[in-house]
Amino acid sequence: MNYLISIIVFQAIFSFILLASQRNKDTFEKLISLFMFFISLHLSTKLTFLVFLKNNPVYYNVPTSFSFAYGPILYLATTSLKEKITLKSILLHFSPFVVSTISFIVILFQISFYDNHGFLDIYEVFILSEIASLGIYPILSLKKLNSYNEAIKKERVKFLKILSYIFVALVSLFFIIIILSQFGLYINARLTYVFFLATSITVVLFKIKTYQNPDYVSATAITNEAEEQKYSTSNLSDSDLNNYKTKIESYFKSNKPYLDPELTLLQLSKRLDIPKHHVTQVLNTGFNKNFYQFINEYRVNAVVQKLSNSKQNENIIDIAFSCGFNSKSTFNTYFKKVTGQTPKSFKQTLFLAS
Repeated sequence: MNYLISIIVFQAIFSFILLASQRNKDTFEKLISLFMFFISLHLSTKLTFLVFLKNNPVYYNVPTSFSFAYGPILYLATTSLKEKITLKSILLHFSPFVVSTISFIVILFQISFYDNHGFLDIYEVFILSEIASLGIYPILSLKKLNSYNEAIKKERVKFLKILSYIFVALVSLFFIIIILSQFGLYINARLTYVFFLATSITVVLFKIKTYQNPDYVSATAITNEAEEQKYSTSNLSDSDLNNYKTKIESYFKSNKPYLDPELTLLQLSKRLDIPKHHVTQVLNTGFNKNFYQFINEYRVNAVVQKLSNSKQNENIIDIAFSCGFNSKSTFNTYFKKVTGQTPKSFKQTLFLAS
């Protein structure tokens, strides 16, 4: 079991470093980084007790307070996809974690210096509510995620759904262990740590998918530039090219496909019923842009329009995500290219003028 915990600790620390190394993180990314930090700290604490304090099993068997943090973080990360996270909501959801952490420290102090462990009995009853927290928050998160039927942040919604299901399964296993124990069948509760390993792997896979290609959720996977140039041998007539150009402009105006953060060149060609290489040719020849530029300029213009009608305290990154962006760095880059200003300075100029 020591080896299993060690593997999970290593995986969790790797996930945390991968997340923490990213610059310009938005609220969602900060919360997922915090999520992995707590898993790393949680299992590192357990491993320390198991290895260095093995002569006193009381330390290892004392429930930690970290499980009170996982549910709130998951729920707030879900909420952050569409709403701004307030300090009040953070304090509200994290208050059980703060109280239980203080109690946990008191318990460790009591175990270390006193023989009387009376407070431990009270603490263990209180800590049972951790199971409720681990079960209720993922269910609330899933309810929210299922209501997000807009074509925005699909990858993040999918990712959070997987995490929610993992924790629902974790709580289900807890109940199975408790029920079986009533019939004299005992399962090692440490098997639940496997779910933390599943969580770490899920985070790593999600992060690698988006980290290697920040434009993945903004356009499509990186394509071969040489392939995009095949339009030069195309027999597409000028008349057809102009018709396709008009069709693309009309489709973007009426259907707003750029709001879909997972829109790809292939998907666009299917929706337009225009061959992929012809779409590329029209974008390059008719608009003097590649696919990425074309899509993201529409998104920038949508952000500018929303900013003009928004309140001053509205988060510009939230607006960007609602317009199809799913990477803060990509948004900042394209916004400056299109407007000549950073998002922050543009917003300041806009509200000073009004």
